[in-house]
Amino acid sequence: MSLKAQNHITLNKQFIRLFYLITLVLLPHSSPILAENQSPSKSSLFITIDGLSYNLILTINPRFHYPPTINDTAQHFMGVIDQNPYSWARLSHIKNQWQGVVSIDGNIHNVTPANSIIDIEGNIIVSSLPAERGTPLYCGSTNTLSPQTISAAKIIESQTINYSTLCEETLNGICIVAELELAFDQAFQARYPNNAEDQANSLINIVEGYYINGMNIGFSQITSEFLSIETFSTSTDAISLLDDIQSKKGNQQLSFIKNDAALFHFITGREFDTSTVGVAYLGTLCDTNGYSVGTSQLVSGNIPLTALVVAHEIGHNMGSSHDDPGNNICESGFIMAPSLSSFASQFSSCSIESIQSTISNTNNIEQCINFAADVTITASESNVTSSEQNETTTDNFTISASSLYQPITTISVTGTLSTTDLSTPLNGQFTSVSLSGETCTIASNGFSYQCLLSTSTLSNSLIISTTSTNTSLDMTHTANIASPSTVIDINTSNNTYSRSLTITKTTTSEESTTPEVADTPTSSTNINSDNGGGGGGSFGWGILAGLFLVSLRRW
Repeated sequence: MSLKAQNHITLNKQFIRLFYLITLVLLPHSSPILAENQSPSKSSLFITIDGLSYNLILTINPRFHYPPTINDTAQHFMGVIDQNPYSWARLSHIKNQWQGVVSIDGNIHNVTPANSIIDIEGNIIVSSLPAERGTPLYCGSTNTLSPQTISAAKIIESQTINYSTLCEETLNGICIVAELELAFDQAFQARYPNNAEDQANSLINIVEGYYINGMNIGFSQITSEFLSIETFSTSTDAISLLDDIQSKKGNQQLSFIKNDAALFHFITGREFDTSTVGVAYLGTLCDTNGYSVGTSQLVSGNIPLTALVVAHEIGHNMGSSHDDPGNNICESGFIMAPSLSSFASQFSSCSIESIQSTISNTNNIEQCINFAADVTITASESNVTSSEQNETTTDNFTISASSLYQPITTISVTGTLSTTDLSTPLNGQFTSVSLSGETCTIASNGFSYQCLLSTSTLSNSLIISTTSTNTSLDMTHTANIASPSTVIDINTSNNTYSRSLTITKTTTSEESTTPEVADTPTSSTNINSDNGGGGGGSFGWGILAGLFLVSLRRW
């Protein structure tokens, strides 16, 4: 190799080494990217059932995305098998174990801690399904267990809504949302002393899966009461217990009930007499005399199986009687069969028709049913990620609203400021906020704002200006439905947008024209501290040059 070529290679190596040194210095001080938690991303894992592997796509159920429970151990998911439109899943991850149901081509598969394991890659392996419960699962309801006094309690000026009109369109597979209140006794809680609330949410997550995938009906879990005393009769006769529940609800003796017309279900850890596992009144949707109730027992400590029983009993409240294969009306093996199969995966056509008819003929259905809607906040891609101290930064967002049967009339948009800069108290403020051209209210300290939007368009512009002297400014913006009360947001995961803005020290004209001196470490340290890591100037180009000369000498 010629001397000229060797010199050329050596020079290239020296520049590479200099670049490496500069990178080591500057990378730790680079600006953070935009922080955003607007919507949960989809995740996937493989689930193996009876030797067959499936790619499962999961998303956190936004209707069960509550603040963390006391143990913060659970997440509740809805999902599908990849590239299989005839599949659905409802799974919960509780204390490093999976449980729930997976429906594939009409076949239901229960997943429990007893029949599944998690491999080293986090995928689920379900063992061969156990034989069905030895004792049949019977419902204590009969097709005549319908109160005769309901019609007298109906409001005279009634209004009915046809189901086909309500559900000719859906949002995320949902057209209407039934209000549901739940209570769990001490016997249930004793079975799950460390995570009863997580188990309860897992149960209703599965129940909702049956209704959304069968009839596009979701649930709004407005109450989950974990009883600390024996509130109801201790009888193990299911019908006697049901009568006691109705009496107490009808006489307004249950202080935790939020809506007298909502469905109410009591889940107990006791064993009912004979082979009965649940009971409910028939056709009592939106009843305000206490008859829109049912009760189910925890079946063999199995949450997926118990969820099937609860779905069955709620089906009675919503107007479905038992399937009657004896009269060639509907075949057996569906959710509303009088003797439940643990492998039932869907409602029969008879049940679906009955429930749809009940909804269509129920007076003032908005007393217990909410109409689906969705409000979303999204950020403009042009929003910046950094700013200088005291400089005004303007962000642009879009507030989108969509609804089905009933329109959204008012949206509330709020925002707050905070900082991770521990060196000084929050010194920032919202300087101006407008929504669709209307000025919003900013708090006197400038730390928060509120807007009320009377919606007339599907897309609305939110413009926000801020200023700060902190090294960082964190903002959270939230949009919620304010009215009417009969419209419910079915996906609250896209209602909030959070982000962080990096604030750098303002550079004056004198600072920008005065060269830095390499042998003044005090000055260099002060600049680095004030800037929070602005760039190469905070380190000192003289030092970099020295490092380069050393590298040349030692090469």
